Formats: sequence, structure tokens, C-alpha cells
Amino acid sequence: MSTTANPMLVTELLGYQPQLLLDELMSCVNETIYEAVAHVENFLNKWIDEKEEAGEDVEKLRQEVDYGMLALQTLLENYADLAFDVFEAWSLRNLFVVDAQLPIVAPHHRGLDLSVPVERERELQIEMQREYAKIRRMEAQTMQNRRKAEALLQSISYVDTTAAESEQAAKPLAQFLQTLRELRSIPETSDPKGAKPTTSHTAYLKWAIGKLMNETEMDKVAARNAEEQAKAIFDSDDSAVTGSSLGRLPPEIDEDDDTSMSSSSTD
Repeated sequence: MSTTANPMLVTELLGYQPQLLLDELMSCVNETIYEAVAHVENFLNKWIDEKEEAGEDVEKLRQEVDYGMLALQTLLENYADLAFDVFEAWSLRNLFVVDAQLPIVAPHHRGLDLSVPVERERELQIEMQREYAKIRRMEAQTMQNRRKAEALLQSISYVDTTAAESEQAAKPLAQFLQTLRELRSIPETSDPKGAKPTTSHTAYLKWAIGKLMNETEMDKVAARNAEEQAKAIFDSDDSAVTGSSLGRLPPEIDEDDDTSMSSSSTD
């Protein structure tokens, strides 16, 4: 038996604490005691029921069974506790112990170079701490990006609810675009009076002024023709009334007509 124990080394080699194993064994022993006492109690209760069916007085027997079961369970628990205390002490001093003079290499320490200087080891520890800090920052950034993504997903969740409405609204738009394509395919026709220019503002003004002047000139010509026809009718009627001997009077010229004629000549 060794007098030097290293619990941390044993735990590192086994992968679990020896005390936990001993506690599990004690729990199994206690469960076995409870099951044994329960079976004995069931057997005695059946025996008492048979005597009660035979017409015997079993009240006293029931009390004795209750007291006896309690005493039996207490006795077994005390004996198990005492025996297990001895077993636990013996196990920790003999089974789960490593001699200090025994060279042992843990599986995860196998192949390590223990001749590394202390300065190099410190540098490696500092570098490892930096890497851990980077990992923590990356985890924080990942969590932040995840929250942003969840918020964005929540903000555009209405798209699913309006998908049907968007599909219905797209049908008339598609028909409208098809109509526009058909209109664009129609060849252009020439305007006999001149097409409306769209090159610049000055060209548009010239086109509009010219159009108005042409319409005004056409109106003046039509007015003169109508005036000449009216005068001819008037002269014919006048000659029929007064007779041919009176002769024809020279036609009167209205001031408006004179003005219009002068303006037309000026134009």
C-alpha cells in the first residue's frame, strides 16, 4: 500500500472521479436493501391475509409486521453503511492511488516535448490566450449577426402573406406590358400637316406658330370667299330691283374688311 496519493492524477487517468464510482455502488446497495425489505413485507402481508380469511384475529400480527419491517430496514442500512465505509476507505487507499515513484504518462500527454524552455512556454500560453480572445470575439460577432438576420427575417415576413396579392397584381401588369409591345410594333404614319417635333423647345414653338399662322390664313381666305359670294348675291338682287338702266353702284368697303385686307397684304 502506498502512502502517497494523487487524486487529480487518478481522475485524469480514469476520466472520472473515484468518489463518484463509490457513491454509485452505495446507491445500488441501498436500492437492493429496499427491494428485499419490500418483498419480505409483501410475503408477510399475504400470510396475515390468509389467517384473516380463516377467521383469526390478525391486528396484533399486523403491528408486529410493521415494527419488524422498520427494524429490519434500519438494521440492514446500518450494517451496509458500516461495511461500505470500510470498503470506501480501503478503495481510496489501495485501488485508486498512484505511487509517487511510479513513472506514468497519461495518454493525452504522450509524445509531448517536456524540454521546452520556460520562456517559450510562456509565449505559447500568451499566444493561446490571444487565440481564445479571437474565438470569443468571433462568437460574439456571430451572435450579433444572427440577431440581425433574425430581425431582418422578421421585418420581411410580410412577403409571405402578400405573395398571393402580388401574383394577382402581376397579371394586369403583364397584360399592360403586352399591349405596349403591340402598340410599339405598329408602324408610324406620316402626318400630312407636319408631325409634331420633339427635338427641342425652340423647334416646338416654331412648329406651333407656323401651324397657327396656316390656320389663320386659311380662315381669312374662307372669309373673303364668303364675302365675295354674299356681295355677288346682293348685287344681283339689287340689279333686279332697280333695273339695268340705273347701273351698278360701286361696292362699299367696310372698315373691318379694309383692315383685314391690309393686314393680309402686309402678311
